[in-house]
Amino acid sequence: MMSSKQKVLIKASLPRLKQHLSVNTTSQHSGKEQVSFTSSILAYADGIRNPSPEKALREEDLSAEFFAVAGQQVLASIREIFGEEAIPGLIEAWDLTIRQFTGLLIKHASEGLRKADTANQNSAWRYFCIRKIIKESQEVTSFYLSPADGAKINHFVPGQYVSIRLFLPGMILSEPRQYSLSNSPNGSYYRISVKRESGTGASFNGRVSHCLFNVYQPGDIIEVAAPAGSFTLDTNRKVPVVLISGGVGQTPLMSMAEHLVFSGSGRQILWIHGSRNEAVHAFRKQIAEMAVRHKSFRPYIFYDRVNDRAGDIGLYQGVVDLPTLGADVILPDADYYICGPTPFIKKQLHDLAVLGIRKEDIHIEDFGSALVNCPPVSLNNTPILIP
Repeated sequence: MMSSKQKVLIKASLPRLKQHLSVNTTSQHSGKEQVSFTSSILAYADGIRNPSPEKALREEDLSAEFFAVAGQQVLASIREIFGEEAIPGLIEAWDLTIRQFTGLLIKHASEGLRKADTANQNSAWRYFCIRKIIKESQEVTSFYLSPADGAKINHFVPGQYVSIRLFLPGMILSEPRQYSLSNSPNGSYYRISVKRESGTGASFNGRVSHCLFNVYQPGDIIEVAAPAGSFTLDTNRKVPVVLISGGVGQTPLMSMAEHLVFSGSGRQILWIHGSRNEAVHAFRKQIAEMAVRHKSFRPYIFYDRVNDRAGDIGLYQGVVDLPTLGADVILPDADYYICGPTPFIKKQLHDLAVLGIRKEDIHIEDFGSALVNCPPVSLNNTPILIP
């Protein structure tokens, strides 16, 4: 039971906590505002004489495991906010409040609230463990994710993405982001390959990736939703495939390339990729290995500047320029997949049209704002052919 003194301490500290704790976030995928767990705790504390978990949570859909962990995270944040200024007994009062609240929620939650049955499994958030973290380049790191409960992952088609939801300690909230899967379907794990973004502050757009790089370690648990997305490889076709990417836009195309190579597909594959230089070029070694493994896999790599050799692959200086490759990229009835930032895609669409590629054979995924009509870009590139 909470004493009268503890209730007074809680009430007196609420204004400061409401001012310093971020209490809501927005789902990037749906755009619908969601009430955060922190907001629920503050709402509960504000009406502590009449606790109402249903009212405090409103439409939250969180698990019992989340309640227990998030409660301790909120308590840690309260300790940090008050520091040495905390009145004796204040932290203990908040610890009791949070434990009472999470206990009510765990008791109140029904089995069907969080544990989706088979029919609903594709829409449910699931707990995944970060099994390993591999640095692919100076900017890109891969995170290997497998279900924390040891169950199978949801099937996905090469090119799809997953949504992940991370707890951001500095903002006291959980926030979702979407990342393309960069590995071929395998039944046991997902791989997301994330670019490290620069910047700071609550409005920093890369705060989720920043948290992944600086907070989360192998063995940590994150939430992952089922794969989604319509930018996918048509695995039933037998025609050649041309994969064209810029920067981190290669991630969904890596999934496609791995599937084609590791499944033993006989389809001809052209891999055309642009990166600033070798240091920031992710998956360089894997692409070279696939070129050796698959006799019909041909890579073409473009760097802004070429300072050294890059193995037994075709290396070009400048931005990706399809006319430079000429007849090499004009394959009968091929499927063309393009992924990268908006300016990159605009140029590739223009160049493919000039080369006579049919619009219906081109599939794009824009890692930027919406495409708009723009004048064609004219760029000269100097090919440096590696024998």
